[in-house]
Amino acid sequence: MTRRFVLNETACFGAGARSAIAETMKGMSNEEAADAAVAAVNALSIKVGILQTLGKLGITEKDIDALATSAIKDVCTTGNQKNIDKKTIKELYKKLL
Repeated sequence: MTRRFVLNETACFGAGARSAIAETMKGMSNEEAADAAVAAVNALSIKVGILQTLGKLGITEKDIDALATSAIKDVCTTGNQKNIDKKTIKELYKKLL
């Protein structure tokens, strides 16, 4: 779902950006184009200095329970297309350390 969202969001860029994106992704399947878009966003986040792990933000395993509790209570969680529970969120956070 995330990949398709990234591609659909290219509509908010100017025509020049859309043309450049279209040219870059020419001949790719939708899946390949989506993967390329996600890779480009990831590369940009690294280039501009966005930290890539929770550990680099100072978060430790002892913080995970509180973070997962907060995530479950967040109003956005109920709007997620996939149901998720606290255990799954904790596992995700552990992978992101």
